[in-house]
Amino acid sequence: MSFKKILSFLIFTTVLSCFISESSADIGKAMWYTPVVPTTCFGKVNQGQWVASISDDLWKQGKYKCGQSLTISCVGGQYPCKAGSKSITVKIVDHWVAPDVKFIAISKQALSSIADPLAGPIPIQFY
Repeated sequence: MSFKKILSFLIFTTVLSCFISESSADIGKAMWYTPVVPTTCFGKVNQGQWVASISDDLWKQGKYKCGQSLTISCVGGQYPCKAGSKSITVKIVDHWVAPDVKFIAISKQALSSIADPLAGPIPIQFY
């Protein structure tokens, strides 16, 4: 196989994988929380500040699991989203009784990088 064909194939699969990830994204809401130890997933082992606790409903569905990374973006393009904010990645460390099915509590440090954490529930896209 020629180098040109291999390169074309790699570019195609990279673009395709980005499309698949974005198309399978969920829409929901997020708010900040102060991470506590112990957690359901890691017990007394602190996982840092870039963590999340998902709603019990998401937990029970089984799509999102302990230790999984979530890529989260603020949606809407205006307040409370920060102008020019990018996606963040957080690790699932816990679950909680949330006010809505697709609700995620994110550490204040992580949420602050994409939105005003004091604005209340933030519209998000996540996968």
